[in-house]
Amino acid sequence: MKVAPRIQVLLDELPALVGYWDTAVRNCYGNRAYLDWFGMSPAQMHGRHMSEVIGPQLYALNKPYVDAALAGQVQTFDRTIVDLRGDRHHTQAHYIPDCVDGVVQGFFALVSDITDLKQTSEELKEAQRIGRLGSWCWDIQADTVDWSPELYSFFGRDPGSAPPCFNELQAFHPPQSWQTLQACVTRAIEAGEPYALELPFVRADGSQGWLLAHGHPVRGADGAVVKLRGTAQDVSERKAMELALLASRNELREMVAHHEVACEEDRKHISRELHDELGQLLSAMRLDIAQLRHELAGSRDQVASTIDDMQGLVDKMFRVVRSVSTSLRPAVLDFGLLPALEWLAQDTAQRSRIVCNLDFDGSDLALRDAQAATIFRVVQESLTNVIRHAQAAQVDISLRHTALDLALCIRDNGRGFDATAKRPRAGFGLLSMRERVLSLGGQMHLDTAPGQGTTIRISIPL
Repeated sequence: MKVAPRIQVLLDELPALVGYWDTAVRNCYGNRAYLDWFGMSPAQMHGRHMSEVIGPQLYALNKPYVDAALAGQVQTFDRTIVDLRGDRHHTQAHYIPDCVDGVVQGFFALVSDITDLKQTSEELKEAQRIGRLGSWCWDIQADTVDWSPELYSFFGRDPGSAPPCFNELQAFHPPQSWQTLQACVTRAIEAGEPYALELPFVRADGSQGWLLAHGHPVRGADGAVVKLRGTAQDVSERKAMELALLASRNELREMVAHHEVACEEDRKHISRELHDELGQLLSAMRLDIAQLRHELAGSRDQVASTIDDMQGLVDKMFRVVRSVSTSLRPAVLDFGLLPALEWLAQDTAQRSRIVCNLDFDGSDLALRDAQAATIFRVVQESLTNVIRHAQAAQVDISLRHTALDLALCIRDNGRGFDATAKRPRAGFGLLSMRERVLSLGGQMHLDTAPGQGTTIRISIPL
């Protein structure tokens, strides 16, 4: 086989092995890479039978492909071979028939060394196995899918079976999961948007797991999406831990809420005991002192002074009892949340000279005792924070409600703070407020910045 000099230069520069074999499977041409691989000169290789060049064992393996190529069929196959130094190489061979007027004259052999590619592929497979990560590619027009081995593994499918087409994936997901995946895939195809989402999936044995799915559109020459490529990672273990942690947190929150209700009941009981029992005793003592003063009228000044001191102590005890009783549970809460908030605003204004504006919509709310107590404590904690830290001159408190939820807003014009900065470990005020709100199934949002004041918005379902 004669090759033009310019073509010869080009073929010799190729790293791939290029050869030509006639219908008798004897060599007619080999480029430099072909000759170097087998350690032969052109004269030594020319005219030799393929079995003499590559060895009888390798030739026996390749013969079916040789026969098919001589029958006019293009052949592609992978082969692991050993070179003259004893090094193993992974190769990919292409046998291309040379047809003239429909008659096969011989075939071209193109052999590429894919050792590095094979090694990279094996490393990728191992990385996917360790990371429980599978890759896939969907040709949309042909509706054909390629799966990596790891996808078969965590879906529990037979590696020898064909990958499912897109619509067949419906059997791999619960209904809601499948609808979510469909919506994301539709957006990826129509708008070219990639997606990432966590989905439950169903294994072949019926057990359920979780996967993290990513999809990326591939556009054709006309700009339309022709393929989707992506990965799916089995995150079942992580998801199970997350769900267990969430359940634990919910149980802890319910326990805290139950504890808070119990504490509120205890505070109510102690407050009433202080107010009723101890208050009655102090009232009786005051009457006794008044009677004693009357009976000792005109007595010596020292006795009169002692009685005055006793009266002062009793009055002070009255104030302490009222203060402790109110701190435990303001009696005004028994008349409803709105009167309690009005009392709290007035008390704050008197103690701090901060203007407290209240804005309620309509009449008092029909709340459970736990709800009313929680809202009262949240407002109380907020006003305490304002007095201690905000350096504010005014606080606005608004309360709105519907049949479904209650919205509370507390806004001050103080100095604000950086909400992203690390807070002192002793500062549990905001955390306590948030946990109180969460215990009722609500949400709390904080909006603040240095010099911008602070706004706390709370929503609680009714």
